[in-house]
Amino acid sequence: MTKPFSPGELMARVKVQLRRKKRENVQIQEKLVVGPLELNLSSYEVSVRGKKVELAGKELFILKFFMEHPNQVFTKSQIYHHVWDVCYEDDNTVMVYISHLREKIEEDPRKPRLLQTIRGIGYRLEAANENAL
Repeated sequence: MTKPFSPGELMARVKVQLRRKKRENVQIQEKLVVGPLELNLSSYEVSVRGKKVELAGKELFILKFFMEHPNQVFTKSQIYHHVWDVCYEDDNTVMVYISHLREKIEEDPRKPRLLQTIRGIGYRLEAANENAL
């Protein structure tokens, strides 16, 4: 840039350089993969062991939340506040959605290996469970 220059031109050039740098540093993650589960973040398609599975909206958001935090235990309250984003909470609602989600992603929903109940605490998505594959 040669002198004299206008402050507007300087700002425009700085913004262009910042955009270029940001584009270089940002890696867009297109899918989440945890064990046999795969979630495409652009199309919100879910597959389990290679088979496409249709999920309802809240089921999808619950699964996404767990896939973003594999092997972490969450209480029903934490799940409710994250997915529904309201102050009121209903443990039964979370239990019902977890049950529906298990029916769609587990081989045997009565003996879940992926979406596990941690008795007295909450739920966890098991990421490294070879028996689930």
